[in-house]
Amino acid sequence: MTQVSPSAKVVVLDSGSPIIDSVQLLPGNQELEFSMGASVGDIGEAVKISLPEKFAGGDFKLRIYYTTGMKAAAFNWLDEGDTTGGKMPYMYTMC
Repeated sequence: MTQVSPSAKVVVLDSGSPIIDSVQLLPGNQELEFSMGASVGDIGEAVKISLPEKFAGGDFKLRIYYTTGMKAAAFNWLDEGDTTGGKMPYMYTMC
């Protein structure tokens, strides 16, 4: 991922009912705070991941430890070249 604005301090991902145990910032395995948004029918819920207060910005990776429950949908990714802008990957769920 890339922090495109220094003021961006939260990563928001779409999800389909995963059970998230922890989120880490890589490299360094720093534990990050996260929250799940309210469920919106068949759409799912947002996963909001807080970046560290003194985050240097630029390119970074997240490691998300999760399991799926009975209501979980599949996660999927599009590589940068498969997106409209061709610069950023895209994660989505299959509901």
